[in-house]
Amino acid sequence: MADLNKKGSLIFTYATVGAGKSAQLIEQIRRYRKTSDIVKVLVPEIGCLRDGVCVKSRNGELENALMLLTDVCPFEFLSGEPVDILLLDEAQFLSAKQVRGLCRLVDERGINVLAYGLRTDFKGNPFEGASYLMAWADSIRELPSASDLEPYEFATMNMISRNYALTHSDLKNTIQPGFHYIAVSRSMFDLNTRWEPKT
Repeated sequence: MADLNKKGSLIFTYATVGAGKSAQLIEQIRRYRKTSDIVKVLVPEIGCLRDGVCVKSRNGELENALMLLTDVCPFEFLSGEPVDILLLDEAQFLSAKQVRGLCRLVDERGINVLAYGLRTDFKGNPFEGASYLMAWADSIRELPSASDLEPYEFATMNMISRNYALTHSDLKNTIQPGFHYIAVSRSMFDLNTRWEPKT
């Protein structure tokens, strides 16, 4: 189990696609539900496009969750709700204001928050939610992941497989059905040709 603080902690666990984030999160959900703690599970609205309102791992395991709408602050969403531990999947899709809301849950209500997500999108840019979680979390953890294309290399980036014929107009900063993301090292990603700075 994560090292949780009685006064509340915000822990951000990140990795590339396929590293087992959702599987580990499901394990945490099930462990905490066996305790006397009151557990809530959230998934940002954009993160619900692929699998619906649940946490789903690649091995088919799933746990139900609540959807956090894009313009809703988690502090306000859980106002008046009893909760000891809040777990989030697809946390990269949070806005800066929503991450601030998580911080308020920790600081003002003493809730332990465990957020799981990606660090960068397929263009090599950090997600907004991941950026602010990296800046404000009490603890940051990386799940190591092997590269899908390079033996003996650790993956640090995500990109869309070349096997899929997609144009740049098709590409969005969301995980959508039909998109095939793979984990690669930074050198395989090749920042010189694939990085598209945000404007």
